[in-house]
Amino acid sequence: MKKWNFRRRQRKHKREEKAFVSYQEAKHILLLFQSRGHDNDQVIFKIADQLKKDGKTVSAIGYANKKKYGTYHTDNILTFSGKETGLLGLPKQTIIDSLQSKSYDLLLNFSCTSILPLEYLQLYSNASCMVGARISYLQEPDLMIQMPQHSQKEYFFTKEETHYLFEQMRFYLKSIRSKH
Repeated sequence: MKKWNFRRRQRKHKREEKAFVSYQEAKHILLLFQSRGHDNDQVIFKIADQLKKDGKTVSAIGYANKKKYGTYHTDNILTFSGKETGLLGLPKQTIIDSLQSKSYDLLLNFSCTSILPLEYLQLYSNASCMVGARISYLQEPDLMIQMPQHSQKEYFFTKEETHYLFEQMRFYLKSIRSKH
């Protein structure tokens, strides 16, 4: 039922602008990730810091699937849990409104599995180009990065895998030559 509802919403929602954006051209970047709590999400903080050093404006939204991970809000990083979603996995309207209030050149998805609340955020984001790992998404990103030897049974990428994914995203986005 949840996937059917997502597919129905996906058919109704039309993406306004789809364009490949090079890393150099990107100014505003959105990170989507699976949160494991403030202490375990340090790799995402480091990625956000690296992007800021490169002159990018960064926002990040994480979804904590389990209560034990807790939620937090710092700088431009927001996490939410199942309490902030409806029965069908759709994040509350306040989260979607804050997401849609901004436009993003790039959306970088660090999920290693399809997570419905993050899929909705990807669907409703105003991102020109979406990048993620090669997994089975409900809505596939524009550019997918093949991850070596990751077990589909694992719910999270390790810190090393997340860092590898980020470096691969940067490499391929720097290779894109586009006029926005």
